[in-house]
Amino acid sequence: DNFRPGTLERRGLNVAALLADRRELLWCTITGFGPMSSRPGYDFVVQAESGWMSITGEPEGNPMKVGVALADVVAGRDATISILAGLASRGRGRTPEERRTFVSLAASAVAALVNVAQNALVSGQNAARWGNAHANLVPYQLFHAADRPIVIAVGSDGQWKSCARVLGLDALAADERLATNAGRIANRETIVTAMGERVGSRPAAHWLAALARAGVPAGVVRTVPEALGDVDASPVTGVAPNAPGTVRLPPPKLDEHGALVRQYGWEAFEHLTLKPA
Repeated sequence: DNFRPGTLERRGLNVAALLADRRELLWCTITGFGPMSSRPGYDFVVQAESGWMSITGEPEGNPMKVGVALADVVAGRDATISILAGLASRGRGRTPEERRTFVSLAASAVAALVNVAQNALVSGQNAARWGNAHANLVPYQLFHAADRPIVIAVGSDGQWKSCARVLGLDALAADERLATNAGRIANRETIVTAMGERVGSRPAAHWLAALARAGVPAGVVRTVPEALGDVDASPVTGVAPNAPGTVRLPPPKLDEHGALVRQYGWEAFEHLTLKPA
């Protein structure tokens, strides 16, 4: 459920009593800001308060939300993991309290800061906005080819030399100051400026092919329809699952099964509801 505190109880559902009565029952509650908070859980607000927006966007621009309601998605996956863990532990004598889990959008979002959080914890410094660049790797950002933007993600010293040579930047490839990532971070502007001018001289397809041959990670910035063109996707059932399985039925139309839900849902509700402990 994702109700605020007290909602289930006002409707006669005593979750603690249900868990005590049924030893195989698991119950997961998704909240916005924790089990004791009555604040509504909205992705946009969570993105703001979790630190996400402060690190997203151009360095001189406004804080920016992620283009997908990602706090909702991350919390949903955390809830799924919680439920699957509960299923895996069935039969091990877990107490009712151990079979009741709470997942909050806020906690999941803060945990998802991963390396950004670790940088702040280790350095004691506030995290900055880097736009399409990377705080700890150079070059690792967006560049504009002659026809469309691409990203180049150099993750090792060997990849850097290959990248510089592919781009025809032999002087930079031979510069010992840039041989390590620490040196490249110190000379970020020099590298980015030279790469930007060179990448802009040819179409994206040319650079992607050349970088791929050299083993340098790179990709074109695609539109959503372009990305969907590579997967099994339907306007009715959405993107097909990655794991084995299929979507067997289309989503119901508005109130298509309303009568059944109201009839059998109420019967199930009456059957499950227990008197308060």
